[in-house]
Amino acid sequence: RLCLKKKKKASQERWKHLSTQASLKKRNRTKQKQK
Repeated sequence: RLCLKKKKKASQERWKHLSTQASLKKRNRTKQKQK
């Protein structure tokens, strides 16, 4: 059970990281467009 919890947490962290990276890319793209 502990292993599963850890795995779940790890996947959630990865998801957060991916989502934040995607949002950052979008933000950068919009910034470039404004330039």
